[in-house]
Amino acid sequence: MPQARPLNLMREPATAGRVTNIELFFDLVYVFAVTQLSHFLLDHASVTGALRAGLLLAMVWQLWVYTTWVTNWLNPERMTGASLVMSAALPGAFSSRGLAVGGTYAVMQIGRSVFAVIVLRGRDLQRNFQRILCWCLASGALAVAGGIAAGGARVALWVAAVGVDLLGGIVGFYTPGLGRSTTHEWTIEGGHFAERCQAFVLIALGESIVVIGATLSGLAHITTAEIAAFVVSLTSSAGLWWLYFDRSAGEAARIIAASDDPGRLGRSAYHFLHPVMVAGAPVTDMHLYDTFYKERYLGHPDEHPEAYAHNSLLADAPHLERPLMLIHGLVDDNVVVAHTLRMSSALLAAGRPHTVLPLSGVTHMARQEEVAENLMLLQVDFLKRALHMDA
Repeated sequence: MPQARPLNLMREPATAGRVTNIELFFDLVYVFAVTQLSHFLLDHASVTGALRAGLLLAMVWQLWVYTTWVTNWLNPERMTGASLVMSAALPGAFSSRGLAVGGTYAVMQIGRSVFAVIVLRGRDLQRNFQRILCWCLASGALAVAGGIAAGGARVALWVAAVGVDLLGGIVGFYTPGLGRSTTHEWTIEGGHFAERCQAFVLIALGESIVVIGATLSGLAHITTAEIAAFVVSLTSSAGLWWLYFDRSAGEAARIIAASDDPGRLGRSAYHFLHPVMVAGAPVTDMHLYDTFYKERYLGHPDEHPEAYAHNSLLADAPHLERPLMLIHGLVDDNVVVAHTLRMSSALLAAGRPHTVLPLSGVTHMARQEEVAENLMLLQVDFLKRALHMDA
């Protein structure tokens, strides 16, 4: 009896370096996920709400980037996922839909790894995914437990789940009896991986444009203040696009594509980059924010001081866990430099690692090309040190 031919789901060499249509279709689910997170944040406009939205974003990112790693090797046209279920449940993640979020997270992390172990049978990559599967079993169990729990316990268990998935990559998914993976084993196509991660940033920026336009169109009466807020928001989104895509994305893609160890750069510069913070002209104390439209949401500071205290970041300074770079243009007449100085003082008093970079003659954006280029280089250097890429 002839033996069955093993199923080959590996990407063809001709398609390994390009993003396929099915991958772009897959991204639409995450457009929906980011939109859901935006609505969650709008409905929970507080420091606690922002932190919880950040946790959900971290979970969404883990699902997306783990799938991106897999589709560097396996044909994405023959893979499916359950991302839409989790996306639909995000607004109720901390209420009645916690189990749907935690359960979907576990199913995707574990199911994807099991699938890879099966289809990579006999290939060198199989041992790598056997190790990943062991770590995903642990993070999946924590995610499900968090979905069952409530309140602070749910938050703690989901933070632990994300932490396990991040730690796994740092230690090469070390597993007793299976050993440790090295980045040289992760033979990814660097250009493809960079383009996929750029797509996620584009998703976030595109969603912000949708929310800005939808908010304006939903107003019964549009005043000068609303128009000004619309212009500022749209300009900010365009500025973020310029900062990422025009100034760094192309060069970063070229570097990882030409690297002798693209797996190492993929792990550090792309997989781990998002948890490291770089803040520009941060609003830390709403009392100091010289824009009258904030009173539309927080009320007058003399009448509602508790709202302003609740939305201040200064009280959260002791909770900073990662290095922070604060960049501030000294002639910014809207977000005055006192914001950064107060935040730095609070971080210093708490003993938290941070760097302050004041920019003389700069407002919201460095308009001189030389200054903008050198500023980008300083940020890259900070990120390399924070990610321990110099070792």
